[in-house]
Amino acid sequence: MKSPESRLEGTTQKRGSSLLSRMNGASNWLRAGVAAAALLGCNPHKRHAIGTSAPDGGATLLDSGGLDAGGSELGSQQQPDAGNPPCQERCTPSSDDLDGDCLVGAADTCPNVFDQKDPATCLAFNTDGDALSNACDPCPSNPLDFGIDTDGDGRGDVCDRAPTVPDDGSDTDADGVPNVIDNCDLPNALQVDVDEDGVGTPCDCDDSDASVHPGAFDAPCDGVDSNCNGVGTLVSTSSTGRSTITGEPECQCLPGAVRVVGPNRGTCVGLTEECVVGVTGSSFVGTNADSVVGPAPEICDGLDNNCNGTVDESLSCPVRCAADLPCGTDVGACVAGVQHCVGGVLSSVCTGSVGPAASDPCDNVDNDCDGTTDNLYGTGTACPGTIGDCATKPGVYECVTPSTRMCSADDPTSPDFGGRAEICDGRDNNCDRVVDEIPFGVVGGVAGQMAVAGTPCPAVGVCGPSTFECSGTEAVVCGTIHDPNLMPDVRGREAACDGRDSNCDGTVDEGCECRTGATQACGIDTGACNPGTQACGADGRWPGADVCGGAGFVGRRAEVCNTRDDDCDGTTDNLPSGTRGQPCIVEVAGVVTDGTYACAAGGADVYCRTTP
Repeated sequence: MKSPESRLEGTTQKRGSSLLSRMNGASNWLRAGVAAAALLGCNPHKRHAIGTSAPDGGATLLDSGGLDAGGSELGSQQQPDAGNPPCQERCTPSSDDLDGDCLVGAADTCPNVFDQKDPATCLAFNTDGDALSNACDPCPSNPLDFGIDTDGDGRGDVCDRAPTVPDDGSDTDADGVPNVIDNCDLPNALQVDVDEDGVGTPCDCDDSDASVHPGAFDAPCDGVDSNCNGVGTLVSTSSTGRSTITGEPECQCLPGAVRVVGPNRGTCVGLTEECVVGVTGSSFVGTNADSVVGPAPEICDGLDNNCNGTVDESLSCPVRCAADLPCGTDVGACVAGVQHCVGGVLSSVCTGSVGPAASDPCDNVDNDCDGTTDNLYGTGTACPGTIGDCATKPGVYECVTPSTRMCSADDPTSPDFGGRAEICDGRDNNCDRVVDEIPFGVVGGVAGQMAVAGTPCPAVGVCGPSTFECSGTEAVVCGTIHDPNLMPDVRGREAACDGRDSNCDGTVDEGCECRTGATQACGIDTGACNPGTQACGADGRWPGADVCGGAGFVGRRAEVCNTRDDDCDGTTDNLPSGTRGQPCIVEVAGVVTDGTYACAAGGADVYCRTTP
């Protein structure tokens, strides 16, 4: 490939001045050519062609571009005048004919070069009709060349693609641009050069950067292949800053790269290294070796002494403070508190706070203090009733237990309740999931006792089992117990106090004190008395307390003085006059004598017996 310098020398420095000089001399050359042609009787503006008009056939017919079939321009390359014997025979030798072509003076525009001649006119061939014959015309195909050949390479400027640089016209890459000015040895007919660095796009490995092209200076270790030789391209850079560069193993880093080696946080200061490029490559060099600080054991100072990213870890360090700090939250059921600052140390206790509960049960309270009440249950959101007559009635979810909810339309205690009191109509009027559960009828059971129409009812008293059935809309009865208001003649009756439910009202012997024939103890066991038994009468009543008998029975008798408690009142021989053995006095004629009560004759009473 041609160097950018050699190509630019002719095209930029000489082209302007040579073109100007050619233009300034153009009229003089044109006038000279016209005069010479007129002198020979030729029309200088007529284009003379060689080839078929040459009898020897040695010349080749030129096209309008002035090139032969091989692509060479005609001029000094014309064949000798072997095909012009008639012209030579008519020639008169002259000392002024220096080239021996029988042309002299103005007719010989090439006095030192043998001219091929037209046998018809014996004048030198002049294809382009300018002031020079083909033998010495540097551009015989163009009349406007004026014979100018700035670079002196035998090719006129008009026909020379490199008019200011001598060349042989070779074009290795066949792109129409001579090698001497071609910016790339690969085809580049339009000479495209985006970055204008003198190297064409096909040959430039980075045509967007004028500093990168073949032949450019390639700085070492910079990660850029500036001269396009395949060496010096950055492949990768590791996390440690080490770079890999194609063909430059001695380069460890890019110029200007900086890295820190060792811990560089907390109280630690790492070693800062900068990339330095030397004659043997590049490497990292430390810049702060005297200020490097390594890890130390962790202490309670609010600093990361061991440089692991955590401050005072695994230590029971007090938290320093200047004032009390609020703590906790007031969201939901929580209550915020305060951490007291005592002696510059913050207490770990949040005084007065109530923290969040571990769970948020269904109780219409935000127990876990997350800003949402009863997270899992959606209390307060709209819902339709779902039970019995409450179905589809509007309501909102409310808590039933800490773990269950219901729609308020199904809740009989809620203002949204969609039901009513239960009646016996085959519907769940009160929305308790039970149909027709209402009190027994008056005869059918105890007031307030509930039964469900259509469910079995057990045998009651002497009545057999049956099924509960509606008695109107307000009550149910067992099928074997009939409402006395509807069928009084067939209802069961309490026949006797016999221990049976004769009237099937669920109560045995109602109105009876006892079951006929039953016995119970009677009498007393005090003094001379001994208890006995008494029997329940046919009317279901116990006889009075004075009716008592049975084996061993001893009842109360009149008290007599006989050392026994005959009237069973708990006191022995307590007679109208006194009680035997008790002290007494006798006053006779004003004289009082002490004595003791003793039995009188017959024992019916006592008297006061004095001591002799």
